Amino acid sequence: MSSDEPDVVHFVCYGNSAGYRPDLPGDREQETEWLEDFLTVAPGLRGRVLGTHVQTWEHCFALLSPERAAAVEDLRRPVGGVHFAGDWTSPTAGTHGALDEAKRVADAVLTGAGIPPRARETC
Repeated sequence: MSSDEPDVVHFVCYGNSAGYRPDLPGDREQETEWLEDFLTVAPGLRGRVLGTHVQTWEHCFALLSPERAAAVEDLRRPVGGVHFAGDWTSPTAGTHGALDEAKRVADAVLTGAGIPPRARETC
C-alpha cells in the first residue's frame, strides 16, 4: 500500500446479548443504531466507515457448560485421518477458540506428516 492510500480496517463485532434476531438483517434503522453504539467506542472512525453488515445466527457458537467442557477431549479426538477443529472443540468456544483449534489441528497434521516445527514457518 502506498503512503497516499487510506488505511482500511475491517472490524468484526459480536454481540450475543440480544440472542437470535432474524428481524435484524436488512433493518437499516437497527444497523444505524448499532453503528452509533460502535462509534461511541471508536469516535475517531466517524465519517470513515465504508459500510456495515448485520447478521444473526440461531446457533452462532458453542455454549460453555460443564457438560461440554467434560466432552472437549472426546470432541477433539481424530477418527481415522479426520481431525476436528472449531469452536465446539475449544475449551473457550467463540472465534478465538476456533482459531486456536485450527492451529492445534494443523500442528497435529504436520507432525503426523513428519514435518518438523522449524520447517512449518514456510507452510
